[in-house]
Amino acid sequence: MKLLLLLLVMMSIEFGIWMHARHVAQAAADDGLAQVAQLGGTQAGGQAEAQASLSRLAGSMFSGAPSVVATRDDATGTASVTIDATVVWMRAREPLV
Repeated sequence: MKLLLLLLVMMSIEFGIWMHARHVAQAAADDGLAQVAQLGGTQAGGQAEAQASLSRLAGSMFSGAPSVVATRDDATGTASVTIDATVVWMRAREPLV
């Protein structure tokens, strides 16, 4: 019974880490997209803003270097952030987009 409770607690912690990493990546992508979408916004500006958001929100939380991509054309703009969150229980790396 104690082992089952410990497993449940560890899985809850894993889920919390995963959700936090996902929200940080989404917030950084949103910030990059806001920079790209504004009048006179550029791809480089969007990438820099997303990278700055990651540094501000996550610090050194993630393993490896995050991948930040921003694109813009005449009609649309996109920004995506991919990070690796190291999970505690399984000791595996899980990419988040």
